Amino acid sequence: MLTIILGGPGCGKTTRVLEIIEKHLSNGVPAHRIAYLAFTTKAATEGRDRMVSTFDIDPDDIPFFRTIHSFAFRQLGLNSEQVMSGKKNDRFAEWAGLNLSERGNDPHSIPMATLDDKNLAALSLARLKQVPVADLCHELGASYRECLRLESELRTYKNESELVDFTDMLEQFLTIGSVPPLDVVIVDEAQDLSALQWRVIEKVCAGVDDVYVAGDDDQAIYDWAGADVDYFLALKGEKQILPTSYRLNRDTFDVCQNIIGNVTQRYEKNWQPSRDGGHVERVNTPNELDLDDGTWFLLARNFHHLKTIQRHLYEWGVPFKHSRFGSSVDNDRVTSLLAWETLRKGQSISGALLRTMWPLVNERYLTETGVPVVDDFATINANDATSFGADLSVNWLDAIVMPRHERNYYREVKYRGSSLVNEPTVTVSSIHGVKGGEADHVCLMTDMTTAVYSNFLKNRNAEHRVFFVGASRARHSLRIMAPRTTKHYQLEGIK
Repeated sequence: MLTIILGGPGCGKTTRVLEIIEKHLSNGVPAHRIAYLAFTTKAATEGRDRMVSTFDIDPDDIPFFRTIHSFAFRQLGLNSEQVMSGKKNDRFAEWAGLNLSERGNDPHSIPMATLDDKNLAALSLARLKQVPVADLCHELGASYRECLRLESELRTYKNESELVDFTDMLEQFLTIGSVPPLDVVIVDEAQDLSALQWRVIEKVCAGVDDVYVAGDDDQAIYDWAGADVDYFLALKGEKQILPTSYRLNRDTFDVCQNIIGNVTQRYEKNWQPSRDGGHVERVNTPNELDLDDGTWFLLARNFHHLKTIQRHLYEWGVPFKHSRFGSSVDNDRVTSLLAWETLRKGQSISGALLRTMWPLVNERYLTETGVPVVDDFATINANDATSFGADLSVNWLDAIVMPRHERNYYREVKYRGSSLVNEPTVTVSSIHGVKGGEADHVCLMTDMTTAVYSNFLKNRNAEHRVFFVGASRARHSLRIMAPRTTKHYQLEGIK
């Protein structure tokens, strides 16, 4: 039996999944015969952790609470050294002489700045979508001839290095992977699955009596990365709609409904917000945002349009997280200036921290420039640092070597009274980078790049879903930044 669980933003989908699991456990289904397969590591980890804490189950007793890729990895008996990722990808790029853009920290970001970026994207998407690569070359601006050459080089490199990439895992699972005995399968984030991942799910679920597919087609925003929302929309089964969003207030909910109501093909859902009121308004500049109030998402459709807001944050001394590049205050220079000031206050630091700091200290304040030989766990006080050659009479502004703009930024952070230690409460991100997340306040920028706007004119449903996701991250208030260009998404009914 197939049950389709449809849950909008903040509707408690994970809680509903746990209720389903509890029912099957009480009916005698062993935990190890239940599979929970998710699209992202974040969802898989949350599902496993909630399972462990709610039912006091040992993680080893739920071996199939995983991402779909991790499931295939396990069933194929692979080890991490065989997986082509991270530095192994970099080595292939160097071996093949590829000119690739910086990938950053966002796992769902596919840079498309160079021809090699586009060729790699076309090869990857063709496999995920289960279509010929030629079908995608024109759309992505890739070269079919170069794609064929690159495909051959990639195959040769992987064979000679005995490596598999993440898509290989899925393809190999379909041909040689074994399916464990299962009584219940739960598939989460189903709107984001590609055609290839759906084939994996079909194989896993064959012969399983109770299958649950959970997701929200309104939040299907990864079609450009291979997601097949049409497959999700075509599923036949009993539908369960989660009726209440515990995140959204009435005003934000109404904006979200106005956006998603433009989508021409979707599951209709009878759901409501948990509370009335709220705060939705248009703003003209970042100066109108009180960033000291709670947590913030500052969101744009493309990273390009985040540059202006980042410049403001640097000028104001606001610590922030960037979904692609991480925290603005999490680096060796910040670590070093904090360590230096800790020693100046008469407190101690670790040996490891001392060795991180030492190379960044201005040589004029060191009588010995060689890094001290100390144990990582040694306790280093001001006297120790002085004996090693540090002149602690100067503050970090003079002592730690860093670019002038960074020094000015960290000084503004401290002047503002913000923390260089705590996790920033402001996140700067593309809309795609915060899917699954939420914040007290959201400021949404509606400008689009020329390429995105051109695609919007051809496929409006995709962009309606993107801006629905952006707006629906807000727990308390939603701000819409006035567009800077004529190429932007129009939000109606907001004062």
